[in-house]
Amino acid sequence: MNPKIIKYLLILVSTVIYFVLNNLIERGDFAILISGVIILGGIYFYFLKHNTFSIKEILLFAFLFRAVLMISPPNLSDDYYRFVLDGQLQVKNENPYLFNPNIDDYNPKETEIKFYKEVYEGLNSKNYYTVYTPLNQYIFKLSSYLSGTNLNKNVFYLKFFILLFEMALIILLLKMLKLLKRKENLAIIYAFNPLVVIELVGNVHFEGMMLFFLLFSLYFLQKNKIIFAGILFGMAINTKLIPLIFLPLILRYVGLKKSVVFYFFVGIINVLLFAPFFAPELFANFSSSINLYFKSFEFNASLYYLFREIGYWVSGYNQINVINKISSFLVLGTALFIALKNINVKNIIQGKTNFNTTEFTQKAALILFVYFLLASILTPWYVINLVLLSIFFTNRVYLIWSITVFLSYFAYSNYMIEFFPNYAYHDSWLYYLVIFIEYSLLIFYYLYTKKKSYAKLQE
Repeated sequence: MNPKIIKYLLILVSTVIYFVLNNLIERGDFAILISGVIILGGIYFYFLKHNTFSIKEILLFAFLFRAVLMISPPNLSDDYYRFVLDGQLQVKNENPYLFNPNIDDYNPKETEIKFYKEVYEGLNSKNYYTVYTPLNQYIFKLSSYLSGTNLNKNVFYLKFFILLFEMALIILLLKMLKLLKRKENLAIIYAFNPLVVIELVGNVHFEGMMLFFLLFSLYFLQKNKIIFAGILFGMAINTKLIPLIFLPLILRYVGLKKSVVFYFFVGIINVLLFAPFFAPELFANFSSSINLYFKSFEFNASLYYLFREIGYWVSGYNQINVINKISSFLVLGTALFIALKNINVKNIIQGKTNFNTTEFTQKAALILFVYFLLASILTPWYVINLVLLSIFFTNRVYLIWSITVFLSYFAYSNYMIEFFPNYAYHDSWLYYLVIFIEYSLLIFYYLYTKKKSYAKLQE
């Protein structure tokens, strides 16, 4: 069969599967979900191997995959209820950082009671103040302003804004690849990745918005425009906090003087973005919710589960707080070690450094990988960060993980309800078996690629 016909048939199959997974199944339908993901993953890796897409085709099909997910609310995540609540509070001129759903009153109009009841019942964090940073809050507010108290419209606008950032990110990625004199069609690594498509526009997560600002910052760093780079990096942090762990790397690649300027603008943009929400309780509420999040939630972890079992054996109870504190120091230590290893102090002080996107993204991905392996909670969409970073260096391990990470949704499957009706998924051996398979596949592929690269060196 003609390769072009195969290509377009596979695009059609992918589009149909995306439509089915987002619009026709529930989160408990694990067999359908994982079957669809496996097919999408197979097609994805076929496209990576036979990459004959033009720039126009990449943009068109990336848009198509995401557009079919605009129709229905998310079916794999319920985080969007909090986005809607935060947005509605702002429309009513209330500060979302001062509002706790289980403590404070909504005071809705009589016509809004049904809407607010539905939102409240959908919340997965009723006991927490919001943990979403200001740039997210502005999107939440705009979506609520445009939709009023119509939940489906609100979700549509949230998806719409994520779609805009997604397409902007792909266009920026094309420009970045061109600047680095790399093949522009490598953008399909991100643009066609099933995890990216399903979890961002499909399930309303804002990693794409954060990665847009992060990539834009790297673009300006590559062009040695430090102020613009600092502002955009600050905006990335103000969308998601993850880029904070990349800050030590900046010193290595831009030198001492420019780093000071960069860090200053990272700080000042965050101060300005938080300013409209300022209240004496703001940071206490915000940090308390983040602390509770890391002390209370466990999901799809790897090394953490091993450490937790050791903690049970030693003390008889869950040492999540201690483990996460130790893990935080290990991640910080890893970031500093990678940033400072073999560093030329004289060149750093004198500013004789050149920003290298390939080296920066490789080291940033390694830091992130260590963080994810130590984390007590690793939701699937976190891996999207590694998908984008891996475009700039040769490593498909993270791309394999972007498919196997869907195994974590087994925690919510109907099988768990059927076989373990009286237990949470963390009390089920079957859940841990599936998670073991996820990480075993990742480790197996990593070792396979290492062996393959070693064999090439011996030739």
